[in-house]
Amino acid sequence: MTDWLKHIKYDHGHILIKIMNIHLLRLFVPIAALLIFSTKSFAETIQLNEATYPKANGIWLNSDYGWLLKVNSSGLERWQITPNFCYPSKQEGQTAMSSIEYRYFERLDDKTAKFEYFPGDGHTLFTKQDSMPEQCNKTIGGSLQDTFEVFVDIFAHHYAFFEEREVNWGELTDNKRNELVKITTKQELFELLSSMIEPLGDSHTKLIATINGDKNRYQAGFKQTLPAIQSGIGEQEWLIGLIRQLQEDILDEGSVHTANERMVIGSIDNRIGYIQIFTMGGFSEDFEFGSVEWAKEEMRLLDYYLSEAIKSFKGYEAVIIDLSNNRGGFDQVARGIAAHFTDEPFEAYSVRTAWNSPPTITYTIKPSKTARFTGPVYLMTSDVTVSGGEIATMTLRNLPNVTHVGQTTRGSFSTPLAKPLPNGWYLELSNEIFASPEGAVYEGQGIHPEIPIEVFELNSPIQSHALAIQEVVNLIDSATSEVQ
Repeated sequence: MTDWLKHIKYDHGHILIKIMNIHLLRLFVPIAALLIFSTKSFAETIQLNEATYPKANGIWLNSDYGWLLKVNSSGLERWQITPNFCYPSKQEGQTAMSSIEYRYFERLDDKTAKFEYFPGDGHTLFTKQDSMPEQCNKTIGGSLQDTFEVFVDIFAHHYAFFEEREVNWGELTDNKRNELVKITTKQELFELLSSMIEPLGDSHTKLIATINGDKNRYQAGFKQTLPAIQSGIGEQEWLIGLIRQLQEDILDEGSVHTANERMVIGSIDNRIGYIQIFTMGGFSEDFEFGSVEWAKEEMRLLDYYLSEAIKSFKGYEAVIIDLSNNRGGFDQVARGIAAHFTDEPFEAYSVRTAWNSPPTITYTIKPSKTARFTGPVYLMTSDVTVSGGEIATMTLRNLPNVTHVGQTTRGSFSTPLAKPLPNGWYLELSNEIFASPEGAVYEGQGIHPEIPIEVFELNSPIQSHALAIQEVVNLIDSATSEVQ
């Protein structure tokens, strides 16, 4: 093992920061099809700037996401809208989810257009309006009452999973409105609104507020493992221990902690390939986040690292894809993994925003043109596996050569819908319904493995991971013996 590999093996002091950052950067069901998943359009796509804004001139509405765009020669102004409220929102966001602005415009007809982050990536359609909707003419203040009413209205019209998460939003709203009359401070309001988010148990729903100079954040729904780790040995020590255990005790000599520390790649007994992916993206820091160059580089590096790994697995009995500590990231990366483990195109999943409507988009995976492994694949998950990790899980499970083992995933799929509030606070919530080709929706419950294995035992969260991998190896050996 080279000196460089030894350095990578032990220098994990900042891995937690990197892993957590990529989870916060999950942007896009709309990074939908920049590269291999793009749908050819015959309409002209215009890059928005001072010279081209007049071509997109008008008022554009997408009611599914509650977005209103007001475009003129001065630029693009974003408004938030529900059936009862309408207000302008700041262009800069408090998280990466809200920090990227539309940069491309594609007119489909006189009344319909797409505004996109990248050319060809959008499936969200906007309808041109003759004038600003009536509710936009009413002034909304930043009072405690106004903030409460906008908050509950956004949830009522955009949150998709009250039934799945067993929450009666109307009843909860009535109860909390009665408590609102006793509230006199912003801090008390923050605590009241947080108490309305808590029963959802949805880690893709959060509230962020700066009060008296202090940043407050509420987010729940992390299941069992992460809260136990955070109150115990801490995530930093846990992650370092897991990676060290992999490279010292489980994998053959020559394993690498690579891809900007987002992957561990190696082999077991020189016959089983192993790939652990911590985040869906973040493989490079060479380009500005959200740029076209950045998106292309993420996909290029995913293809590079997986292709090189698969080439090194030539002749192996099986491959383990370990997503048990995957914190999510970019949906396109999540889909791109499966392209390396199939020889045939297949339907991955669909997305919609209303239960009684057809899918807004259905994703199809095409085989990778570089390297593919189509032998037995064992996919490991846990209740840490979330978001993009769950999208990858749902996608891979469509393949006949994939066996899903481990623990049930967290159950938070939807791309968080970013909603700045009129008082300057910031809300994210789940509004998109991800469904398997068979129509199964796993939001709230998570995806159950075919073969349950305890990956992270709370009393020994490092050692139990090693034991889980050994169980998977035993499964591979049993399957190989049956074939022989």
